[in-house]
Amino acid sequence: MDCKVFVIVDFDNFFPRPIPEIPINKIEFLFKEIVRDIITNVHNVQNIIIRIYGGWYQDDTLTNRASQLLSILKLISDGIFPVVIEQRKIEGSIDMVFSLFKVAHVWYNTYQERSGLPKLRIAHANVGDHCSMNKNSCPVHILSRFTRAKSKLCHVDGCLTKQDDVFIQRTQKMVDTMMACDVLSFCEEQNVGGVYIASDDIDLFPAIALGRNINNSMPLFLLVLNKKRFDYYSATLSDFNIKIRNCNE
Repeated sequence: MDCKVFVIVDFDNFFPRPIPEIPINKIEFLFKEIVRDIITNVHNVQNIIIRIYGGWYQDDTLTNRASQLLSILKLISDGIFPVVIEQRKIEGSIDMVFSLFKVAHVWYNTYQERSGLPKLRIAHANVGDHCSMNKNSCPVHILSRFTRAKSKLCHVDGCLTKQDDVFIQRTQKMVDTMMACDVLSFCEEQNVGGVYIASDDIDLFPAIALGRNINNSMPLFLLVLNKKRFDYYSATLSDFNIKIRNCNE
């Protein structure tokens, strides 16, 4: 019977930089490390399904970042799958996620841009005396005033530039929820040898805990980058038998 392993990759969490600035071999290395870890820990695995989550659609149009990543995946996939070990062939796939695992519906608007910045508050206890006495020239105070409202004008005399003319916020929408939903779906599947979640995002922790409640015996693995937070992650998930390990980029 086909034993499969699902892998959830929170792409922007692991690779926040623009795609052209990320070496292709760095992306390939991550996937190969995950595959190696799966083969080591799930001895009867026959199919590895890697799903890559991110804000791939702005309105109903594929973003440049998504198009660039698709091109990279086409280049590296054949070098990762299939894996042949001692005459045993392990199949696999690497796909960007546009739909939930159990719902055949494309979720658009997962990447959004908004004009302007939110109000930035000053931690006054950390501001030096010289800055506090020169608020009109201190960048900290100037920036704080500039973000009080999106209609705020530039500090320079005569400049009519408004705050929301020059700043853009870029955000992902629904992506965390899609990952959380799929964690639960994978834990409900039959013939699954394990679920891997590659992300430092603690917003996924409640879904991981519920996944453990749905399936108490399925191995669940959390791959994280932030070594400084490893103890915190371990303590937070200590009641749920989650195997946590640092993942090299």
